[in-house]
Amino acid sequence: MRIGTDDNFLVIEHPNPVDPYSPYKVEAKVVGDGVEFFALNDAVFFSITENLEQELREFIELHRDALEIEMTEACALKLSRDSHGAIDVFFRISTRRGGNETFLSGDIRVPEEAADGLLHDLRYMILA
Repeated sequence: MRIGTDDNFLVIEHPNPVDPYSPYKVEAKVVGDGVEFFALNDAVFFSITENLEQELREFIELHRDALEIEMTEACALKLSRDSHGAIDVFFRISTRRGGNETFLSGDIRVPEEAADGLLHDLRYMILA
């Protein structure tokens, strides 16, 4: 799953889909005025709670406006839908190098016409 543009994006992918117990790779890039930030973590799992499947279903069916999805490695997603159907995906990615942990947070707006595709991909990753 990739959302955003070439300059500002979030990618969540399962490098080994044959093994459902292998971790996901999460990466993001955020570009501003004269600065560029990039984060990558390839050891992430979704934290599946008792309520997550129901909350995801309610978000997809428009019964809730926001959804928080926790992941391991101090990563997280928060989805928020506006009245037109566009979704803001707020993300937090942690990465470790040389004993230091760094966090990158950002927001990618998914337009209304692409929202169903995003939700389909998320549902497949989380509930597969």
